[in-house]
Amino acid sequence: MDEPTEVKSEAKRAGGFAHWVCWFVVVVLLYVLSIGPVAGVRSRVKGFGKNGDRAILIIYTPLRPLFSWAPLNVPLILYIEWWEGVLAKKQ
Repeated sequence: MDEPTEVKSEAKRAGGFAHWVCWFVVVVLLYVLSIGPVAGVRSRVKGFGKNGDRAILIIYTPLRPLFSWAPLNVPLILYIEWWEGVLAKKQ
């Protein structure tokens, strides 16, 4: 009877680390991909005001290296432009 309990706890520990790694990757991807809808809404409402624009700049400043890295530069810009176009059509 003790063996199944030990196996379950070991499996739970191993799955626990993988679980957190998966959640970390999901959160980072959502953060990176959230720049598109935010840029689209910002262009649709013609800015968020002085404080809102400053807050967005602070939130998304960590993504600047991705824009300067050549393999991701064009896809990220196209993604942002796509969101701006999608939300502009809804006006």
